[in-house]
Amino acid sequence: MNPSTDRRLTLFLVHGRGVQPDAVELTAYWRKALAHGLARDREMELGTVQSEMLYFADLMADKDPDVAKFDPVLDRADRENAFAQLAALKAKMFRRARYEAVPGQTPLKEFVADLSAPVGRLLGLANRRLAHFYPELVEYWQNADLAAAIRARIVTPLGEALRRGDHIMVLSHGIGSVFCYDAFWEVSQLVSTEKQRVHTWVTLGSPLSDDDVRRRLGGQPAGFPNLLLNWFNVAAEDDPICHDETVADDFRAMLRERHISRIEDYHIYNLTERYGTSEPHDVLGYLIHPRVARLLGDWISAGSGT
Repeated sequence: MNPSTDRRLTLFLVHGRGVQPDAVELTAYWRKALAHGLARDREMELGTVQSEMLYFADLMADKDPDVAKFDPVLDRADRENAFAQLAALKAKMFRRARYEAVPGQTPLKEFVADLSAPVGRLLGLANRRLAHFYPELVEYWQNADLAAAIRARIVTPLGEALRRGDHIMVLSHGIGSVFCYDAFWEVSQLVSTEKQRVHTWVTLGSPLSDDDVRRRLGGQPAGFPNLLLNWFNVAAEDDPICHDETVADDFRAMLRERHISRIEDYHIYNLTERYGTSEPHDVLGYLIHPRVARLLGDWISAGSGT
């Protein structure tokens, strides 16, 4: 089934931390994973959905110590191997038992991230903890020019899509969710949202529930972005970036103040294996997961009237 509507279906993709392939290759990789899950679980195709990667990795490349060690050929091969492993699984296999069988699976990193949050605040080491777990975010908060440039990569195309009246979904991974939140705040100050909003925002492995991250969000404490209809947060077991897995409790005021209609949290198991070991934050395991396929399918159906 293909979406059939005169209204444009626009899917914005926002990547997370670390060294990334170029925008074209990364877009194709994300779209391939999403298309596989959609066909597997909903018997649907991406069809006429217009997808755009809101790419910012080039702006942060000189800030990443792993750039010099990045081997694009090896990385591409390992990503394809990971995809082949996950693409062979049926939807019912994305469960705890299979996750516990992934080599290197451990809750240690998430446990350390979870424990360090209150301890860091108690000892006055919140900034040091953030620099350890989210170094790119610290750079973003400290460099106003960089922050503005990153937000512009989101604000400009999103604003244009809103003005066109597109049916919009934003899918963001990791720290990309923080950039999206700040960009949503900015767009909500620039574009009238009385008739048009982002229909669906899906956050994958997001640090937005981290208290220290949330205190630094744009728009706080002035208010929340008045831009969203539905927010679905997907957090994987043992993912240290989203060690606090739920956002609904932290952002319930958005519902109370009627800035949004729905916020829901989903817990999943990320079965990705990279270079022979478990990587619960890796984007592939999120994109190809049955939960994300259902959310994507629901958004397409809502936009195509099916």
